[in-house]
Amino acid sequence: MERFTFFERLNNWAKRSVTLKLISIGVLILILLIPTSMLTSLIYERQGIRDNAIAEVSSKWGNAQTFGGPGLSIPYSTIIKDEKGQSETVIRYAHFLPDKIKIDGVIAGATHLNF
Repeated sequence: MERFTFFERLNNWAKRSVTLKLISIGVLILILLIPTSMLTSLIYERQGIRDNAIAEVSSKWGNAQTFGGPGLSIPYSTIIKDEKGQSETVIRYAHFLPDKIKIDGVIAGATHLNF
């Protein structure tokens, strides 16, 4: 009858044990999650830097553009009385803007724009 040493028995058990293999795979997965999370944080950091650079360049060169339409300013005169009861004629302006506006045009170096 053969007598196996402790290490030989342990070796034979390790070769046949499904539980040990599953535990080894689980440990390897956990170890490999570390560099994955490091890469993910690096990606988020670089996306933040990119977004900040885009915002900085946009703020200096291309903030929101406002297209205004024609306005009509009509002068009119009114008579006001001061504290002493004297009348004075003052010219004021009434400003009128359109309710809706449609602008159709082409900007040099750009495509056709409709607003």
